Amino acid sequence: MSPPYENLAFQRKVTDALTAVERILAIEKKPLIAGDVDHTYGAKYELVNSVSNVAIIAYMNTLEKLGLDVGVLNAIDCDTPTTLCFDASTTCKFLEKKIVDVPLDTSCNETIETKSTGILGNTKTKRTSKVVQHIEEWHYKVETSWCVSIYSAADVAQKKVLKLRIGSTTLITQSKEMPLPKHKDHGPIELSLTWLMKQIDKCPQLTSNFRVNVEESTTKTPRRNTATQNAVDFADSMKVWCDSVSKFMSNKLESDISRRHNPAIPIEPKDKNSYLRNSFNLGKK
Repeated sequence: MSPPYENLAFQRKVTDALTAVERILAIEKKPLIAGDVDHTYGAKYELVNSVSNVAIIAYMNTLEKLGLDVGVLNAIDCDTPTTLCFDASTTCKFLEKKIVDVPLDTSCNETIETKSTGILGNTKTKRTSKVVQHIEEWHYKVETSWCVSIYSAADVAQKKVLKLRIGSTTLITQSKEMPLPKHKDHGPIELSLTWLMKQIDKCPQLTSNFRVNVEESTTKTPRRNTATQNAVDFADSMKVWCDSVSKFMSNKLESDISRRHNPAIPIEPKDKNSYLRNSFNLGKK
């Protein structure tokens, strides 16, 4: 569901954007907010069409970064439902057990007297010993793999993998109990691309053909019509998918593991997440 519309926040964002655009436009061109320009009622439909097509191309540019390039698009049958899928799995494997010497704040002072038959007599030396605690550490290798794929209809077995990444890190605990399951598959996060695929032309070049049909009986206003509502619904589902993937990355790959990382010599809290983040080599294909 779309968040509540906040007019003042929207106006500020548009004003900032227009200020930035003015720097690259010719002097005689001055961008304005649509509501401040004289227009006919029909122009509202053209504005909806224009903005929606810009959004669709922006979606496609984003998906291209995930691997949905021209070659994959040409292989998609737009007459069948199309689904984008994110799934992941984690494994946890025991590596080794270590004994770590951790110095304590307490110390022990000892005076040693050495007897001598020389003219200087006995000598005394003072020795300070630090108290050390022996702590057992269990080291585990945590590996995470995730992929983004696309498939048509219900043919999940024939899905096309768009992007695949594998990363690993060393998780240290002070307990012999496995901190994570040996293997866990995380449920797929899916997004229907059926509507989006029907809005684009793939040949000769990628273009967007969204348009509100003003002749339809269901078209009441530029906002209250089937085409615009479908566009809004897709934007909502796209946001939910992105948020869900982002939460998985931050909660499962960072926070969930970070809470269990407990070496004998503690890591500063501000360095703990950065340690795990840097350890995961998520760029490995």
